[in-house]
Amino acid sequence: MDNTRHGLRTKCLEKCLFILDGTAVEGMLADISLSGALIRTGAGMTGAAPGRECRLHLCSSTEVCPTAYSCRIARVSPGEIGVAFITSEGLIRD
Repeated sequence: MDNTRHGLRTKCLEKCLFILDGTAVEGMLADISLSGALIRTGAGMTGAAPGRECRLHLCSSTEVCPTAYSCRIARVSPGEIGVAFITSEGLIRD
């Protein structure tokens, strides 16, 4: 993702948990900004398509990070999913 989009993107290599239709997949945050994140999933995620709503935990354990961020899938490419955070009020406590 381009660093000049909706804000400065910070590179990171942290585990995360991506949830779509109740299915959780452990991924790796490639970068993150105030408006979204790029997630490396390693494999295709069935049903992932731009416009779909999903959730994102910023670590791989819902016990350590019980807060999920409401997101919308912005783009899908082989092994990567770009998401846009919907709102900060979209936080969900699992």
